[in-house]
Amino acid sequence: NDWSFEEKSESKSHALHVSWTGDNIALRSITSYRDLDWDDTLDIDGTPIDIFHSSRDVDYESYSQEFQLTGSLERLEYVLGAYYFDEEGDVFNPITFFGAFGTPTANNEYGLDNDSVAVYGQADWRPAMFDDRLTLSLGVRWTEEEKDQYIDHPGDYAAKADETFDNTSPTVAVSWAFTDDINGYARYAKGWKSGGFNGEASSEERFLESYDDEEVDAYEIGLKSLLWDGRLQLNLAAFYNEIEDFQLSVFEGAAAASLVTNIPEYETQGAEVEAVMLVTEDLRLNLAYGYLDADYEEFPEDFTLFSKDEAGVPYSPENTLTVGADWTVARTDWGTWDFHVDVNYTDD
Repeated sequence: NDWSFEEKSESKSHALHVSWTGDNIALRSITSYRDLDWDDTLDIDGTPIDIFHSSRDVDYESYSQEFQLTGSLERLEYVLGAYYFDEEGDVFNPITFFGAFGTPTANNEYGLDNDSVAVYGQADWRPAMFDDRLTLSLGVRWTEEEKDQYIDHPGDYAAKADETFDNTSPTVAVSWAFTDDINGYARYAKGWKSGGFNGEASSEERFLESYDDEEVDAYEIGLKSLLWDGRLQLNLAAFYNEIEDFQLSVFEGAAAASLVTNIPEYETQGAEVEAVMLVTEDLRLNLAYGYLDADYEEFPEDFTLFSKDEAGVPYSPENTLTVGADWTVARTDWGTWDFHVDVNYTDD
């Protein structure tokens, strides 16, 4: 080390939950506030020479408020809500390249002021004609987010940008109770993530080119069951997700920073199995297996950082498996001896 370093954070978080309950109706308020200060200084080159150093001084705070109204009628359960979120953050980010050779420190700064507002609702209805076996669910959420961001690289460039993103996302589900212990379902939902700006962009043009919203159409069918007099829980699911403008975080060498870019079309599909068996009062076995097929269906033609073949799909192992056992070895007046073992496997 050629510098003295520190990595320090201090956060203060507060939440207030207030609820009122009446006959078949409840109102809830959730208020949250967080303040975060972060400081670090890094010797990135890892040598005794001042080649590449970076520091960050971060001041961040956020506030959120949510109201929920939940209730039920004879064959209907519902939830209505409104949500507000506001965040502000400022970062002082001095970086030195080849300071040992007299290169001055670049005192970079960037920050944001974002807010989001949303309203949502969902209802679950059980028609009388099907003896409570059929449940129809319908929900929708409207969200609007406004993002303001600035960046300042002294002597190089400085810029400000703002944009508003909005979306309406529905969900619909059908479930059928074959018995009191076996339930099948099918579900469709649209998911959404707003766009934004890259605060560590290497050029003004790249900063002003905001990345777009990400949208997903998600389909799922499944079965949830309790078998063997309730001693075996078995859940099965199959899913397919079609994602437009997938937000992929990539490393740009010129900026020495991670940037978000959009992949036009990205698809995932797979299946999951989960089982928990109570073999005896003292022995429980569990198994979980997941299969995932993920691929970029369309890659941007003008992308220069790497090709589709080089990109890889992050956090998408084809196979994951967990098996485990919990065994109560002995029960005594002065305690219980429990033994646990598990094995986990995750693909590349």
